Amino acid sequence: MRILDMTQPIELSHIYTDVNILEKLTALRRRTIDELLSECGYDDFDRFGLGKVVEKRIFGTQAVEKYKKLIVLGKPGAGKTTFLRYLAIQCNQGSFLSNLVPIFIPLKYFAEDPNRPILLEYISQQYSGCDVTEDELTELLKRGSALILFDGLDEVSTEYQEYTLKEVRSFSRIYFDNHFVIACRIAAWEYTFDKFTEVEIADFDDKQIHEFANNWFKNKDIKSDEFIRRLKQNNRVYQLAVTPLLLTLLCLVYEESGSLPHNRSESYHEGLDVLLKKWDAKRGINRDPIYEKLSLKRKKDLLRQIAYSSFEEEKYFFTILEIKSIINNFISKIINQDDDSNISQEEIEKLLKSMESQHGIIIERAKGIFSFSHLTFHEYFVAKRIVSLIPQKEEDCNPSVSKDNQNSQRIKELRKLTEHLTNYKWREIFLLVSEILLDTSELFKLMQEKIANILDSKEHLQEYVRSANKSSQAMLGLFVMNSNLENKKFQAAVRAFFFDIDYDIDSERKLCFVLEPRTKYLTCGNCFTRIFKDVNTLEEGVILAQQYDNMITDSNLKIINAKSTDQIMRIAVNYGIQTKKLIKSNKNELEEIKNNFFEEDNFEEDKLKYGANEVRKIASKKLLSHQLLGISFKDFSKEDQEILKSYYYANNLLIDCLLQTDCVTSSQLRNEIFDTLFIQ
Repeated sequence: MRILDMTQPIELSHIYTDVNILEKLTALRRRTIDELLSECGYDDFDRFGLGKVVEKRIFGTQAVEKYKKLIVLGKPGAGKTTFLRYLAIQCNQGSFLSNLVPIFIPLKYFAEDPNRPILLEYISQQYSGCDVTEDELTELLKRGSALILFDGLDEVSTEYQEYTLKEVRSFSRIYFDNHFVIACRIAAWEYTFDKFTEVEIADFDDKQIHEFANNWFKNKDIKSDEFIRRLKQNNRVYQLAVTPLLLTLLCLVYEESGSLPHNRSESYHEGLDVLLKKWDAKRGINRDPIYEKLSLKRKKDLLRQIAYSSFEEEKYFFTILEIKSIINNFISKIINQDDDSNISQEEIEKLLKSMESQHGIIIERAKGIFSFSHLTFHEYFVAKRIVSLIPQKEEDCNPSVSKDNQNSQRIKELRKLTEHLTNYKWREIFLLVSEILLDTSELFKLMQEKIANILDSKEHLQEYVRSANKSSQAMLGLFVMNSNLENKKFQAAVRAFFFDIDYDIDSERKLCFVLEPRTKYLTCGNCFTRIFKDVNTLEEGVILAQQYDNMITDSNLKIINAKSTDQIMRIAVNYGIQTKKLIKSNKNELEEIKNNFFEEDNFEEDKLKYGANEVRKIASKKLLSHQLLGISFKDFSKEDQEILKSYYYANNLLIDCLLQTDCVTSSQLRNEIFDTLFIQ
């Protein structure tokens, strides 16, 4: 097979991953929106994913064995053709249904044959090069000894559909004793075939994603484990991998560059580009003409409108009435004024069906309930919609509107976005908008303004921030700075560290590590101070952490190279046990944690995280914040704690927009952000 931007074909057996089958179609499930939200993990929005299905699955080969006449449905890029090809190869090699002879028929090519043969004649022509006569083929079919694989019923153009359907139905009735599998896109399926069972290809699960990556990178310099680790660093990108076509795209990109794109918006754009035009165009497939009046730009505009209208109301699923209403309003506005501006409900339904079947970006999750196929795409189109309302370049400006009014419009839209600054569900929108904007200066200034207002009129909370800032100054002398910018970033990182010194808000220390990796010594020194005897101050703990790294020769065991605070907790406990430095009252408990969760020969991410959290619980019993700040986060009311969390989160988001995206802003503003971070 050779797909997308592959420079050469690859053997199917080298990358094939078993597909899973749902015996009940997702679009026919009767679910409420609340039930769908629960299934997708709405309560933990960081892990929220629209690709999750909880129904029982069986292997694809099991389904073919179980049902003699099978219709396999799936979203675009779900792996339908690959599955049928795999069945043909396995059957041909005697590894699957070895008593049968496989016959693979791409229905698009059959339908477009200029001679308009019947199916038996067409198959006979394909086998003529193998010295198989039509009589021999007929005998084979009469005995029921064939596995007949009809691929791509949805790829047959409208003018040939009636003839093709008639031929497939007739052929399957005449030679009913054979095994049949028909593959079609799920939203394009509007037909009935007697005695055929309809099933659906499920999205890839974690195991399948790992297996596919292992197969793809086998015998290559790139390690699949590193690819998966990078993939999991961004849950939104990882969710794309549940679609085999998009997982293939991610593997191709990673193989070519050795990394996943830093610019996430470009990654999403490329994935959408594949679904919106490349996937069909490269295979020469023309689909439903009802959709052809909309240009690619208009299709994207419509998707943006659907995304924005629903996301503003925190709707990730929408009823058929809601989505039809959005489509109706959109189409009515773009229809030529000379035409009848009304669009019939039947045309709207056809348009919705075409959107679903052609691209799989909008899909039916349950009966009458739709969503974007991936939360990533939903968020991307929201961000594109916001940016589209902001004039960025001279050619974007309306010449009839003054520059002052256009500036006012830009500020208005950006200020409207910042109203969602502390809403975690909008986090990805801010990151994407930061990447897409040609200049983020105005956005970042408005974010700074909004952050400053979070603690407005809260003098006791402002004093807490000032105390953290004051205590942070003592740490700066322990580190050497090579530049003014490095010094600014480091000071900001240390202030962030002291703001949350007792692990109350961000146990991962993500903000600190993004600003300055050497804050890992602060994190480890902080742990030493709490679980080691004879380490009485944070300064002593930090110096000990630096000495540890100078002593260790294995780079994998150095604090500075730790990929997470979980690994730092592991280093601290292992070093404490090795040197017998642990406080006696914690010794037995920490040794048990090491034995159960930190064994080097049995490294598992989940076990490591659980063990690290147990260490944090022990460490946090000793409150350094009282000693250093004079007050602890825990001393504040629940309401004040939530305000402090929002303040920290908003600062973290600003830094992520600045440093974790491919944004464009002035160096002067960058320096100003570092100078004012966690300062009141």
